Amino acid sequence: TAADGSTSTYVVTVNQLTTDGFLITGVSQMFTQFNTLNNSYRSLQIPNTFYRKIIQTSTGRLINIGSSSTIEISDDGGTSWSSVPSGIVTNLLSDIAITSTGRIIIVGTSGNILTSDDNGDTWSVVTSGTANNLSAIAINSTGRIVVAGANSTIITSDDNGNIWTLR
Repeated sequence: TAADGSTSTYVVTVNQLTTDGFLITGVSQMFTQFNTLNNSYRSLQIPNTFYRKIIQTSTGRLINIGSSSTIEISDDGGTSWSSVPSGIVTNLLSDIAITSTGRIIIVGTSGNILTSDDNGDTWSVVTSGTANNLSAIAINSTGRIVVAGANSTIITSDDNGNIWTLR
């Protein structure tokens, strides 16, 4: 339950912000920002009816991904949101990560991978080498990107997400 009394029956993610705090997201348009400096909560509404993950870029921009290939961005801490075309038609964008160079990578159903090199303003579709649903992305300290998905799918990239190798 958030500070304003709103509830969600399912918390999807807890994400650490680049500033002091966390974003807690769930279904039914629940979005709560917790500030660790003053232990305060702030509940906001996000247009997307099912979120998967929200991240914060180095500029403070929030990027929300979820159902219906939706990508939403906020440059005012989540008070207002605008949709950005993803360039694909799929049911779900599953996970999002930012590389050390600032490239943003999104993975989703049907083997879709999207990248943005302009802080999420525009997105490009990158060939993943699989049609399986992709559900998780991680980047290690050397810059290797690993994506996992359905049917034991694992793909990797060692060039900032340009070329993917099925493992």
